[in-house]
Amino acid sequence: MEIIFDPNRICPKCMLENENRNEVCPHCGFYLPDYTEQRHYLPMETILKGRYLLGSVLGEGGFGITYSAYDLQNERRVAIKELFIAGVVSRQGGRTVLMDTGKEIRRYYQECRNKFLQEAKVLQMLQDKRGVVTIYDFFQENDTAYIVMEYLDGIDLKLFLKQNGGRISYQSTCRFLWPIMKSLMEIHRNGIIHRDISPDNIRYLSNKQMKLMDFGSAKFIEAERTESIAILFKPGYTPPEQYTSGYMIGPWMDVYAMAATIYRCITGKPPKISIERKDDSDLESPRSLGADISPQAEAVLYKGMALNPENRYLDMRSFYEALKNAGAEEVWETDHGQAAEGWEIKRKKSFSWVYAVAAVELLLIIIVVFWLR
Repeated sequence: MEIIFDPNRICPKCMLENENRNEVCPHCGFYLPDYTEQRHYLPMETILKGRYLLGSVLGEGGFGITYSAYDLQNERRVAIKELFIAGVVSRQGGRTVLMDTGKEIRRYYQECRNKFLQEAKVLQMLQDKRGVVTIYDFFQENDTAYIVMEYLDGIDLKLFLKQNGGRISYQSTCRFLWPIMKSLMEIHRNGIIHRDISPDNIRYLSNKQMKLMDFGSAKFIEAERTESIAILFKPGYTPPEQYTSGYMIGPWMDVYAMAATIYRCITGKPPKISIERKDDSDLESPRSLGADISPQAEAVLYKGMALNPENRYLDMRSFYEALKNAGAEEVWETDHGQAAEGWEIKRKKSFSWVYAVAAVELLLIIIVVFWLR
């Protein structure tokens, strides 16, 4: 018997069954009447490539819109990133159109589309994917491009920190971010620079791991220098050279952002905005802010956030190795394993406790029934 998929009975955010879509979703809390569909969004229930059913918008930035979606062919929830550059394109009848049809803009947009798809292809072929989102598919439609990726069920690192007192230990930070740094090494070897690493682009998953997402701002090293269009910056995490046009592109940019992210995790606050710093020492010391970090590891962080790229670690591996040599290697090799094992033990204990309670309740029921007879 053929099973008919009814989009009117699923939640447009979590893609799980919700018989009345005008009621609060019992799975994710999404409430459709409160959702505002902006004019430049693709409408919910749009089908892309004949197989991807779009739901609600999960987020948007200067380079794109991310939708919740359902893969009708493989029957799984996915996330879809649409290339939609703010200030460059607009939406007309479901199609993406350039706001300026000048030759330079057309050339720039075509280059963005090609690089967007090329980056997706490189990410899809990565060997070490533990620290980054998995890419399933990519294609062109509606005069733009799309990337289909795994849906990361969880919360971003920014919210995770807020829910855990604003900061976490240096040891926990290393455990969470090591896989991301190792994945970035391979990404950099393939010529891609993320350019937007920060706590709101790192996802804390239900399996207690973290993954880097949103490569919509990524840039190929082969481009050598940026152009003046669509310059990106995120205060506290963006290196000073990225605030200007024509800067050299390289792994040292992601090194700065990763060092700043570690700083935020262990101190409870982002570092001072790079272009407002007077020199390399113009940062509040993590140790003075109560971070449980050694002087050696603190010095590594300072070098990772050096204002002049030439004084910074020039690649992620150098930064990674410096942190390990400063004592984090022991944290990763021993503490990480113990933490994982402890969590498994706690899970088993919790299940044992549930079974024990259930057994006691069953015994009481039997006693009461026997007594009533």
